[in-house]
This record gives sequence, C-alpha cells and structure tokens, in this order.
Amino acid sequence: MNRNNDILKIFIFVTITNFRVSDTTRCLFPKGNLDGQCVECPVDTLYEYIRSIQYKKQWYYSRTVTIDNSYHRCVKMCSKINPVIGSQRICTSSCPTNKIQKGDILFCKDDNINDGFCENKQCLSAELRCYFMQCFNECPDFTVSYNNSCVIDCFEDKPFIFLKRCVKNCPANHVLEDGVCRKSCSIGKYLYNKTCVQDCPATQQYVNEQKCVTGCPVQKKKQGQFCVNTCSNKYYQDGNNCVNECPESRRFVDETNCVRRCPVEKLIQEMRCVHNCSDSFFLDGNKCVKKCPKSHQYINERHCVEKCPVQKYIQDLFCVHQCFESYFLDGQLCKKECPANLFVHERQCVKSCPETTLTENHMCVLKCSYQLFQTKHYCLSECPSGYFINGSSNVCVGHCNGVKYLNNSVAFCMQDCPNDTANVNSTCVTSCPKSHPFFFLQRCLIECPTHSKFFSKRIGPDNTVKYVCVDRCSKYVSLLSNMCVDACSFNEVLFRRICQKACPQSDPYRLHLPETSRNKLKIKSSFNIIRPINAFSVCSQKCPSTFVKENMNCFPECPHSERSMVYNSSCFKTCPETDPYILKKGNQNICTYKCPTLRFEKQCVTKCPKSTMSIVNNECINVNCSQINKFEDGKLCVDKCEKVQYKNRCYKTCPKSVQYAYNGTCQKSCPINAPMSYEQYYGRYSLHICSSECPKDTFIFDNHCVSKCPPAKRLPLNGTCTACIDVGKYDDGSNCAEFCPYLQYKSQCLERCPGRLKVFNGTCVSICPFDAPMESYITNDYNSLTDLHCVESCEKGYYQFDNKCVYACDNNYYYFNGSCVEMCPKTAPYMSKVKSIDRDMVQCFHQCKKTQFSMDFTCFDKCPDGYLGYKQLCIRKCPSDSPYIYNNLCVKGCKTLRGGMNCFDKCPKGTLHLDKTCVRTCPSIKPYAFKDKCVRDCQRYVIKKKCYEQCPSGLNGYKNKCLVNCPREARYSYKSECLPRCPNKTFYIYSTCLDKCPKGKFQFERTCLFKCPSRNPYVFNNECVSICNGYLDGNFCRMKCPKRKFSYKRKCITKCPMQNKFMNGQECVELCPFAHDAHFNCLKACPKKSHRYGKTCKTGCPPHVPFVGLFDETCSEKCGFYELATEDYKCIIKSDCSGFIDGIWCRSMCFNNTYILISGRDKLCKSLLPVYIAIPVLSVCVFPSVVFSIRVLCHCCSMPKRKRQNIFELERQDNYEETNLL
Repeated sequence: MNRNNDILKIFIFVTITNFRVSDTTRCLFPKGNLDGQCVECPVDTLYEYIRSIQYKKQWYYSRTVTIDNSYHRCVKMCSKINPVIGSQRICTSSCPTNKIQKGDILFCKDDNINDGFCENKQCLSAELRCYFMQCFNECPDFTVSYNNSCVIDCFEDKPFIFLKRCVKNCPANHVLEDGVCRKSCSIGKYLYNKTCVQDCPATQQYVNEQKCVTGCPVQKKKQGQFCVNTCSNKYYQDGNNCVNECPESRRFVDETNCVRRCPVEKLIQEMRCVHNCSDSFFLDGNKCVKKCPKSHQYINERHCVEKCPVQKYIQDLFCVHQCFESYFLDGQLCKKECPANLFVHERQCVKSCPETTLTENHMCVLKCSYQLFQTKHYCLSECPSGYFINGSSNVCVGHCNGVKYLNNSVAFCMQDCPNDTANVNSTCVTSCPKSHPFFFLQRCLIECPTHSKFFSKRIGPDNTVKYVCVDRCSKYVSLLSNMCVDACSFNEVLFRRICQKACPQSDPYRLHLPETSRNKLKIKSSFNIIRPINAFSVCSQKCPSTFVKENMNCFPECPHSERSMVYNSSCFKTCPETDPYILKKGNQNICTYKCPTLRFEKQCVTKCPKSTMSIVNNECINVNCSQINKFEDGKLCVDKCEKVQYKNRCYKTCPKSVQYAYNGTCQKSCPINAPMSYEQYYGRYSLHICSSECPKDTFIFDNHCVSKCPPAKRLPLNGTCTACIDVGKYDDGSNCAEFCPYLQYKSQCLERCPGRLKVFNGTCVSICPFDAPMESYITNDYNSLTDLHCVESCEKGYYQFDNKCVYACDNNYYYFNGSCVEMCPKTAPYMSKVKSIDRDMVQCFHQCKKTQFSMDFTCFDKCPDGYLGYKQLCIRKCPSDSPYIYNNLCVKGCKTLRGGMNCFDKCPKGTLHLDKTCVRTCPSIKPYAFKDKCVRDCQRYVIKKKCYEQCPSGLNGYKNKCLVNCPREARYSYKSECLPRCPNKTFYIYSTCLDKCPKGKFQFERTCLFKCPSRNPYVFNNECVSICNGYLDGNFCRMKCPKRKFSYKRKCITKCPMQNKFMNGQECVELCPFAHDAHFNCLKACPKKSHRYGKTCKTGCPPHVPFVGLFDETCSEKCGFYELATEDYKCIIKSDCSGFIDGIWCRSMCFNNTYILISGRDKLCKSLLPVYIAIPVLSVCVFPSVVFSIRVLCHCCSMPKRKRQNIFELERQDNYEETNLL
C-alpha cells in the first residue's frame, strides 16, 4: 500500500510540473558556442541567441513536453534576425532605449555600449588597436578605431566615421550619411548641405542628380520630385512636366507627348495616336476599335463595314472570299454545320443529294465509308433485318443463292463455307451438333474414320467445344478413349506417350516427378523422352540417383515425415553412428560422416548461428577465443595473428585510435626507444610501423618518415624537412628559390596578390605609396593575369576617378580632360554621349559638332521625339522660312513628295501617289487606284475604283469582270480565270483546275481522288498505279522504305521476322555480312574499343594487341617506353600510377610472394624469389667460413708463445719493406 502511495506521489509531481525539460549542458551567456566548443566568446566576436524549441509527446504523459535546446553562439557580425548590437555585445532585435545606425552597424544608445574602450595605451605598438584590454592589428568588424582603441559609438570630440576611424570632420569632397563619411550618397538618399538625407526639405524639394535643389534646370523635366532628361516608362511629357495621365485639355498621347488632337495622318487607338491599328483592333473611320459597332458590324479587311461586298461570304461577322475548310456554305453564310433539313454536298448545304451519289450521315458521297453497307441509296452501319452482306462487296441483298454464315451476329451470303466451319443444311457452323459431334474435312460425323481414329478437343474464341478427327495426337493418347490429351490425369502413369494405369515389366519403377524440374531430370527409360513431360508420374527402368526408393516407387524426397533421414537412397528415422551428421540438400536430410563447411550440434551449416560466438576446428561453439588462450580473427580462434593484434583481436591494419604498430601490437603512440614512424603497404592495407630511425631515402617530418617533404617544409636538410623561410629563401610552390620570378608576399612566390592587396615593385601591398598613388588594373606579361597595380599615372584610354584608373566614368559623372568630374566646367558646358568599352559616357565639350544639334547644353545626333532640327538647334515648331518637315528636319521645300507640311520619299501606308503629293482618296480626274497610284483607267479588272491585274482570292475573272461563280459556258476555274475546259497537263476537282493534286489526294486519269480505285490500288509519286515495282508500305508504293521500317519480300514492315531477324541498313537479312550488335543491327566495322568475335563485336582490344593507347586510344601490342598498363589494359603515364608498379603494370595491390619497395614517390612490387634463392646460397657460403675461422682461432690458441712472436716480427719487417719501396 505504501509503495502504491509513493508511485501516486511521483505521478502527481510529474503531472503538476510545467512539462518543460531544460538541458543544462547547452551554451548560454556569458558563454557561447565557438567551433563546437562552449567558451567565453572572444572580445572580437558577438553573442547571438539561437532559438531552438523541440516538442515531444511521451507515451506516459497526457500532454506535450517542450524541450528548450536554445543556445548562444559566437559570431563576427549580427544576423538579420537580431541585427542590433546591445550592451555586453549581445545581438538583439530591439532596443530599450534609442536605436542608432552608423553606416551598416545598428546599436543601442546607452552608457554601456563602449565598455570595450581602453583609456590608456595598453598596446606596445602604435599600429595596434586595443579593445577590452586586448590588442589587435585591426579593430573587430562591428567596431571603429578611436585614439588607438576600438569603440562601437564614436565620442563627441570625433563624432564621424571615415575609413573605420572616428574623425572630427569629414575630408573635402566627402559627404555625411548616417554618421559615416562617404564619397557620395547611397541610392535612395540625396545631398543637402553636405549631408545625405532621405527626404529633401520644402525649401529645396526637387532632386537633380541626387542633390536637393529649389527647381529643375531649364533643359530637364519635372517627374514628381525628380529632375529628369526624359520621362521614364508609364509617364507622358506635358510641357516641362512628366505626368502619369494626360490632362483633359491635352488628353491624346502622340508618341510620349500629351496633345490636343492627333495629327491628320494618324489614327486614334485607346486615346493614343498611332500610324496603324494593332492586330486585335479594327478601323472604324479614324478610330481603332476592338469591336465594330452595330451600324458597321461586319469586318472587311480589318475595316468595319455596313455589309460585306457581293463577291464575299459572311463567316463569324468577317467578310471572306471562301469559307474555311471546317465551314459549309449556306447561301452567303458560312456555317459550322448545315441545318438539320439540309445535306452536305461539295461543302455546300443542299436540300437533297444528287441521284449519282449516296446519302451517309446527312452527307452526299460517291461510295460508302469503311464498315458501312450500301442499301439502295443509303449507307448504313448494318444491313436491315432479313438482309445479307453479299460476300466482301459491302452491299446488302435480300436473297442468298449460296451458303449463309453468321459471324459476330452479322449475316453473310457466301459461295463456300470458311475454313474451320462445316456446312450443315446450307448454313456454315463453327461447332457440330451432338448427334454428329466429330468434325472432319468441313463435315460433321457420328464417329471418326479409321485412318483418323484419334480426336482432339478444341475450344473456340466464343468458348464453343469442337472435337476434330486427327491421324495422330500432338502430345499424349489416353487408353480410356482415343482422345488426345495435353497431360495425363492424376491416377495415370506415362509410358511411350500413352497414359495408362500401371508400368510394364521393362520399366517397372513408377517415378513421381517434382513440379519444378520435370524437364531437367535424367530418366533412364526403354524409350527416349525428348519433349517436356506433362504427367504426374512416368515409368523408368530405375530410380535416379537424387531420388529415394520406397517399394517400386521413386520419390524426390521421403514421403513420410517420421522417416525423413536419407541414407544409401533409403529413408530412416535417424542417422547411423558411422554417418552421424545431417546435411541439408534441397528437401532431403542426407546422413554424412563429415560436414563440407561448418557444423553445429550434428547439423551441417554454411554459417554459424547468431547465438554462437566462435569457430574452432570448423565447429560453432559458444565460447570466447580469449577463454581458450587464442586470438579472435573474425569468428575464427587462431594461435597467432597474421599482421597485428589489439585486445586479443586480429586486425589487417591498426584502428585509428591506436594507429601505431610496435612488435605486432597496436598502440596509441610509438615508444621512446622507437619514436619514428613510417608507413608500410601490403596489398590494399597499410601500417604505421614504429622504428628507432627512418629508412633510407626518407626524411624526418614531425617524427614521421616521409618519402617527400610536404609543401609547408619542402627543403630536405640533413635528413630533416625544413621551411624555406628558415634558411632565408622564398617558397615558389615546388622548391626554395633565391628570388621570386614575379611576386612575393610573406616569403612565398605568388602569381597574383591575395584579397584586396595591390602589386608594387614585385611585392603585394595594402596601400599604394606616394610616388605611385593610382590604382589600375593591368594584365602582366608573366602569366597573362589582370591584377590591381600601383602606378604613377593612368595609361592612355583610362580615366582618373579619385585614386583609381577606370575605363569609363560612372553614370553620375562626366568625362573631361582625362578625368571624371561631377559637373562640366563653364569653359566646356556642352554635354554629348561618347562610346566607351561597354557603356556610354557623357563628355564635356566647348561646343557641339557641326553634324549635331543642341538643346539645353546637350548635344544630339538627332533631336529627341517632339523636337525638330533647325540650324544645329532642336525646336518645337518649324519657322516660316523653313516650314516643311523632312526626316525630322525643318526644310524650305519638298524635293520629292509632299503630304500636308510633311515631305516624303515614298507615300506613307494608307495614302496614294498623285503627281507630287500624297492623298487619301483619288480625285475625279484620276479616279482609280492601281499599285498605290491614282490612274485614269483600269486595263483589266476594277472593283470599287480599285484596279487589279488578277481577281482577288475567291473571285474568278471573266470578260474584265470578277465573278463569285464562273458561268456555264466557262465553268472551269484555273488561276482565278474562268475557262471552257481545263488546260492540258492539269487535273480537276469538280470545276477547279489544278497543276497538281493537293495534299491527301491522288492523281487518277486527270482527276484527284481521296482513295485509289480497285483496278489501280497503289499510290506511287502521288499517282494511282496498278503495279508496284518498289516496296509496298500499306497502299503506298515506295522506292525505299521510310525511316523506322524495313524491307522484307518487297514490303515495308516495322519489325523483321525471326527467320530474317538481322537488320542490314533498312533490309531484313538472314545473316549479316560482317558482324552484328546485341540488337541484331548489322555492322560494317566494330566500334572503337571493341573487336570482332565470330559474328559479334566484343568490348575491348583483341588478344594479340590487348592494350589501349594513351593518346589515340587505338589497340597496340604493348604500352610506350614511359608508360604503364592498368589492370583494365589501358596505357597511362608512369607518374600517373597511384597504385603499385609491377613491371609494365600499374596494379591496385601486389600479388602474393612479393614485397613492396618504396623508391622516391614510387611503390614497387618486387618478387621474393631472389630472396628465397639467396637464403640457401648464403647458408652454403657462410657455413665453411665460420668453420675455417673457428679452426684458425683454435690453432692460434694452441701455438707456443715464442712461435707467435716470431710471426709478428716477420709481419712488421714486411710492412717496413713495403714502406721503403713507396
């Protein structure tokens, strides 16, 4: 009971908590996360709060648990979420006091914002800056420099910021914006009293070139509060103002100007003056409208008219010469379909079809369509009741003189019954009646004849059963009847293709076949079994070796579960003691004396169960290797590890935590007596071997033996890797050099300076010196790279802007005397655009060129819209001495054509040429219009005072008139002319003559048909022919089959048949002449990197030239002199081999019986055979030498002392004699 109370107390405590779980290990102020570590943030960083809340629903809670994973991190600058710097360097989204912006930095204005200020000179050097009593080369990004200290907010004695320094005043030619000194105001701010403001004051409310002014200059327009040269898009010029909408007094827009009315030569479209109506508009008088008014509702050639011309038809309110193909003509109207009481004949609506045609779905046709049948003068989908389809003619007849055949409920009248049917009382049937059930030679019989005594059961597509008499069965015969069967029944056994009850004495065993392998069994029978067996059991002379025997039956497995062990092909309850182990083979449990792989509890297994720990002598046991004093190698217990061991476990290479190998054991570090380590490779593994000294041809680098010194210390000095700077040299990337060829920076040779550094005298500098103060981009001759250089002055073609050389001045600056200036000087007040490399610049001139025009001190090659050129000036209106306008210029008179006060070289569209003037309509003296000119008379055809050489489309010419339909005496139309007959070598469709038949129709005896007749059924070159001498593609005769089709037996087919399955070009062939690919395409030659193998192309080079060349990728006998062959037979440069070099090969690992020799950067595979030979040879040589030495020593020791002294004296005498000789 007490225990239950305790549980209840715990449960109540859990439920009344706030369900908020807090992680005490997360980083919170005054600490922050820096590179994964929780530290007090360095003073040159800020604290940013990262909110991270996780919600979890626990199974034992009824409510959701909130897990707070939020933390602080150290950052260089505040993010956009918390952009403001508060006290204690914490990034926040808002301030409790004033929020101040200085340049790009936002901070809270309070007494603690400059806590990092150092009052005393804390740093040793004057070039260093102090912040929170720490010294820096440069102040942190979020601070500025103030008297050798770093602050966030400048103090009052130096309140402004210039180049990240607090200054008392901004330098000359600089402006003040948000407390920062700049060259110019940023976009969206404007200059007022040397200060950048967001809104200009009321006294200087206008903005001209980003400056606040009292009013715009004369040459500029007012657009809102801005002074502009030209009005921008969606604005219109009204006098000297740019407006969104023109005033009522000048409501029309001509180009971009507001005008009282549109010019005479222009039209009005949605309050705009235009030369021509847009595509979706129509002309009604001098106005462009989207929809014609009811008084002029019809549209003729995009003009609104009261009614269509007589020679035209009306289609959807449009006047057309001819109805569209999907429309039909009903009087003068083009309709999408004829009325219900009318029929379609030659695309016209008629009351009844002519006698020479048939009626089909309210259409008059010459012949019924496919799958329709002709009954009198009508085309029907099926014959009426009591009618038959006469053979294949698609004509319905009421009386049948032949035999009747019902197919899919359709009655046919035929001469003979089709195949697979029988004639019963002049009717063709697919199945015989029960009284005569057997089908033989299209007859129904009571029984099959003796020469065809067997019968086969066949099921038709409509599931009708038919018994057909045959002379022999295709598969098996049942002895119970003469019926042919596909498979023997369950109680029968198969013998000699006959299903019977029992096996004969010649084949006494009844072999019960398994379902999965009936076709694969090796059955020994007195007859050959060739075809697949469709039976449950067959007769056999003896049981197969894989079967078990029970009486005279053979089974694939033991039939009874209580006797499931197989021994000597018989079934037993248990295995004998001589063969105690059970081996599973398929569904059989076979007794054996030895398992082929592993064993577990008398069961042969290929893999140990998960419950077992180790393998000892091929037996799976549940014991650790260490318990039986062995090492663990995978699951095997071994006496000794092949390579290295760690904690009684064998490894190919040491784990990362203990990567050093010493005396076959993995360690965290090398011992004192073997402090050096070198890497040893074997196969695809490597080991870090501890050694007392480095091997030959290697160098010491941080206690590691390396074959080549790394770039940081590339100089090998006395066997140790040394940095170039330590010996007073420069690092050029590959060697230590005495000097750099182009640039040096921090003792390194470079091709270009890093970051924003500039090039000066072969070094990289941050600030250009006084004798070369200009910055210019120059392409050097050393590596053709473009760098920023310090130069004395700008080169030709560049312009000086501040301390930089630029190839073009910015948009707000003008070019004058090689420099970019803010305003043109009084001595050169005229401005003109000039071309630069990639932009237009404005240049200051003393005066405009003679070919230019000036307006408001601006030079133009052509006056802007709304202005006219006159004596090098742009004016609004031409003066009286030059009143005419030609090419936007004021001229005294027109040299060619005149229209109003305008001069033209050619009359504009919509006007006509009359003498030397342009008019809208021709006068009575020359009333006719011909080729945009007014003429007295028309030579051929005239329609509404307009001359035509040929009648318009849809009309035909006859006796100087244009007619809708040709008269009877000249009823044929050819090239818009009425003729009594069609010309020779032309074709006709109804009453129209054509030079060739249109697409989709074919030539036949000077007529164009949709379908060729039966006597000329084929189409060749768009003509109906009786014989095809090419290839037949459906009804089309072609000289060559089209793409994706193949020729076979003079026909074009989509897929070649199996007997000619190979495709040689577009022809189906039995065999390819050379070779073929996997898709049966014939090849003239094998592709690259393959060779011919029989009749196929095999990937790779042939055996006699197996290697692929390095450059030309051709097959060769061997690789080049300086090349190696990879394992996939490709030649590579020797230096590109990243694996192991084995003779002429580059391998991924060395073979057995080899060792690895490291020579420089190369890893060589060397054979151990010489070593194996040398060991016995050396043994033979060394053994006699040792024996001889022992004998000499023994002889010397046994010799009397006096004799030994004599020998030594003789040796001294000999040495003395040799000295005298010398």
